[in-house]
Amino acid sequence: MQRRNFFKSIAATGLGAALSPVIKSAPVYTADSVKPKTNIAEAMAVPRTTLSMPGKYPGRVVKVNNANAVVDGKPSEEAAYEMLKRCMLELTGEHDLSKAWLQFVGPEDVIGIKVNPVAGKLLTTSHAVTRSIVKQLEEAGINRSNITSVRLKLPDIQLVRTIRTG
Repeated sequence: MQRRNFFKSIAATGLGAALSPVIKSAPVYTADSVKPKTNIAEAMAVPRTTLSMPGKYPGRVVKVNNANAVVDGKPSEEAAYEMLKRCMLELTGEHDLSKAWLQFVGPEDVIGIKVNPVAGKLLTTSHAVTRSIVKQLEEAGINRSNITSVRLKLPDIQLVRTIRTG
């Protein structure tokens, strides 16, 4: 054994011996002991409708591509609008964009658009996509005052939980 490896072995043995009491006293967690409380029972009490999860088109995915989606490193609102339009029409089988949206929302609904604000400029929900959604919802007869953008980061989520639970 080389001298260097000998000293590494001695150091590792000493470290293991030093940490042994800490490791032994660490609490043991089992799958049962870390289950968080849920609101599943509360959710199951709500009557199911055709719009309940998993939704009208469970497991269906629509993929679109557009070579002009990003121009000079920025998302194109026109391309985002067209891509979203193609997705909605293909998903629903409709030929009219407003009818496609109205399968999911109605003029009296209050709509929150959940955006991702925490992933940096490259992965955050783009303004082009958000504006396209708002524009298409308005074209479907949804009043802009009934549309809001929801940006929740962890402190906001904790605040919402605090308000909700009293």
